[in-house]
Amino acid sequence: FQAEDGIRDVERSRGLGDVYKRQIKDNKGYFLTFECIAQADNYTKDGAIIGDDLLAVLKADVDNLGAVVNTHLKQIHKKGQRKVLTVSRYYIFAFLLNYFFSAVLPYKIKQGFPFVYIVYAGGDDLLLIGPWRSIIGLAKKIRDWFKEYVFNSSELNLSAGIAFFKPKSPLKWAASQADSALARAKQNKGKNSVCIALGREDYNNFVFKWDDWFHENVEDLLSAAVDNEVWGRGRIYRLLVLWKQALNVSEGSKELEDYLFVSHFRYMLSRDFSDEKVEKEKDENKKQIMERIKKDISAFYSTQADKGELKRFGLPLYLTLIKTRR
Repeated sequence: FQAEDGIRDVERSRGLGDVYKRQIKDNKGYFLTFECIAQADNYTKDGAIIGDDLLAVLKADVDNLGAVVNTHLKQIHKKGQRKVLTVSRYYIFAFLLNYFFSAVLPYKIKQGFPFVYIVYAGGDDLLLIGPWRSIIGLAKKIRDWFKEYVFNSSELNLSAGIAFFKPKSPLKWAASQADSALARAKQNKGKNSVCIALGREDYNNFVFKWDDWFHENVEDLLSAAVDNEVWGRGRIYRLLVLWKQALNVSEGSKELEDYLFVSHFRYMLSRDFSDEKVEKEKDENKKQIMERIKKDISAFYSTQADKGELKRFGLPLYLTLIKTRR
């Protein structure tokens, strides 16, 4: 079927072995299709499946590897007093780096992420496919595992690109989108970054440093607001519109309508979460969600908002809409 053919094509281009060795099976031993895997992270509520059936491709590799080898693996030659790269030092470094990607990483993925395909992992790079939420969570863990493996060396870093795609989309196309996302991540100053690509438009490609990874808390808050009927999905769409206006303003927009995003947001907030309404709410869980939204979300809808944080804020908005789609 299409998923198998696509993976075999990608593997054949890498000269790797049979894909069937790594296919994902259910508890009865049956192979799972991409359509099944895409639903693995969805959840049910009132008998309905919640979440968009999407997969994601993760492509990552080590930054500036050539420079690291040339700068830090060479040692002073006793006779000529010049730095040379010995075969033994190069071999040990290459072996240990490959061991992380080809042995350590597959073991950890198998233990915690059973629905993730390892298309290839070895040398200094990898290509993974899985449910979109698993892939995003795994990306951060891979970076943390790698930094732990290299003893938090400031010279050895990882960049990654993540692209979303539908189960029936051509795998070669999805892999190329992840490759483009990885290229964007490496264009970020200092590299050591991740790019999550949700579309062709520039504002749908979110590039940030690993240490600036913050969207999960906001996504969880907004998803909880939708699930607990504190806010409807329509309000998340409205936040998305206002976010685009705020982004336009930060980039010097000449459209008068864009500059109304602050007043529109404050009106929406005062209407939905007035002090009186919050005080009257009897459900403590809903009340906490209301208070957190007023506190945590308001900072992004201000003319004083940090431009970098504002750009990244669109990511949890998009992911909340994907996560809560019925």
